[in-house]
Amino acid sequence: NKYSADVLKMEFPVVASFVKGLKAAENRNNKNNHAYDIDEAKGYMKAMSDASKGTPFIFLSAGVDMDVFLEMLQLAGEAGCEYSGVLCGRATWKGAIDVYAKNGAMALEEWVKHEGCKNLEKLSIVLRKHATSIKHRYSRRQYIGNNNTQGDSAIRKMRRSKL
Repeated sequence: NKYSADVLKMEFPVVASFVKGLKAAENRNNKNNHAYDIDEAKGYMKAMSDASKGTPFIFLSAGVDMDVFLEMLQLAGEAGCEYSGVLCGRATWKGAIDVYAKNGAMALEEWVKHEGCKNLEKLSIVLRKHATSIKHRYSRRQYIGNNNTQGDSAIRKMRRSKL
């Protein structure tokens, strides 16, 4: 990889609300206007994975609702897209904003204990099923001859932490 990145942060290569057959597309106003079908969306996800050429990548939630994010992660896994994790702030906690604004801090704490934890549990289930270990994606060979001390350092840290 010409930028010597250890991990890439990626958005999904398709917009869920325009994939015919996904729940996100069914919930849109214009349900008959689709850009992709399921197989095309899977093809784009697999192509993105292949294009990363062994560099681990994680998916960003881009602020979508948690159910949409989970559906897209599931689809990526079914496509053979070898993602290594997620970065999903808003998808995880965005439901808490209205709760806090309307009902205050105590209601927010309850939301976190119940809905927030449920979001993390659902996410964990999908990741355990579909995410690819970063150890699988990293290959020491990709750094040999590149004089990439950052990459070598990341690999040593991984081995020590036994991810």
